[in-house]
Amino acid sequence: ELLDFRRAVEPLIARVAAQKRQKSDLETIEGTLERMSGTLVEPDYMRFDTKFHIAVAAATRNRWFRRATEQLRADLNDALSLLPESETWHRRLSGEHEAIAVAIRERDPDAAERAAREHVVNSDTSVRAVLAAIRRRRGAGKEA
Repeated sequence: ELLDFRRAVEPLIARVAAQKRQKSDLETIEGTLERMSGTLVEPDYMRFDTKFHIAVAAATRNRWFRRATEQLRADLNDALSLLPESETWHRRLSGEHEAIAVAIRERDPDAAERAAREHVVNSDTSVRAVLAAIRRRRGAGKEA
């Protein structure tokens, strides 16, 4: 349910952020991306990833979008922490985050929504794959 909710709400949040963002929002979003790209420690990367998504939600000027994002991240971070930690993974995520930030900076709601949808779908697919692998391993352990 949480992954389905994320697929529905995050692209809309990015769209609205592109329409309503202010200069201070861009500074927060871009500053968070810079800090994220400069970290090699996974817990720090996850912390900045969460801050990025909350900063995008804050740019909507809608407290309900921000609250939903905060709750979503709090509930989803355990599953996201199961994803692979690698430079390749971080590069992909950073590119997706950058595409969202650029569209918001350029006030392009269609591009922001598209970039957020691509990011959410990619993350969703990865999380579901990891969870399926865990279920298979648990099932294989019961058969032995």
